[in-house]
Amino acid sequence: MKFRRQGIVILMCLLTTSLLVGCKVMDDQQREDRLKELLRDKYGEEFEVREMYVTGGVEAWCYPVDNPDVIFTIETTLDMDNISADDYLQTIVELQINNKVTPLAENKFGKSLVSANIPLGATTDIENSSAKDICLEKLLEYIHENGYSDHIFITVFCTSSDTNQEYDFIKEIGKMYQDGEIPYVNLEIYFLNNEYFDDAQEAINLYGWNSIGSTEITDIYDVLKEQNSIMIHFYEDGIPYVFDEQSESNDALDIIKYQELRRGIIY
Repeated sequence: MKFRRQGIVILMCLLTTSLLVGCKVMDDQQREDRLKELLRDKYGEEFEVREMYVTGGVEAWCYPVDNPDVIFTIETTLDMDNISADDYLQTIVELQINNKVTPLAENKFGKSLVSANIPLGATTDIENSSAKDICLEKLLEYIHENGYSDHIFITVFCTSSDTNQEYDFIKEIGKMYQDGEIPYVNLEIYFLNNEYFDDAQEAINLYGWNSIGSTEITDIYDVLKEQNSIMIHFYEDGIPYVFDEQSESNDALDIIKYQELRRGIIY
């Protein structure tokens, strides 16, 4: 019996050793280096890792050395043989939309933050595209070819109390849609107090708008659930409307109806 137990122990040790040899056991620095290598091979650029998590695979926030504002997500398997998914090019296009919309928001709202989101998940591998030539038109081609929904979400954080300026901004977004500058858009405007706005701005500056589990970002969006907001949609001619849940109907939104909606929002 004693020899049998010793034999079992030896066998277990041999199995464990063979498993360890067959798997790539990496420390955090090696994982970061591997992420940079995978991204360099894919995009021909140098990248840095902002934050990394190891669960059933490896997930991280990264950014290109030449443009630290482009914070995107990447996922790999645990052995890190290749990239499972990343949203680098998608994030670049979202920032291009932000750059179009932000001046309008700042002009109408003053203090504001804008986020465009293209709901593809971290799946975009667009052939013959790079960070230098990716644009909304190319991304829409990819969306149509792969059967994704060709709409975007634009989220605005603001501290505005001027309903006329707010409505002007909504009409400007509708015009962009009507003129073909952006695809179909869902526009959500959050009305925040100054203190919460500053907290949101600090977290977004640090982590970008993407989230893969950061406490700071998770807290931001948990609190947002309790903040007042208006969700606005647009007809093909750019006229805004809101969905009335009670009547289950779409109501065109003129300035009077918009002001009625805003009367119930206190922040």
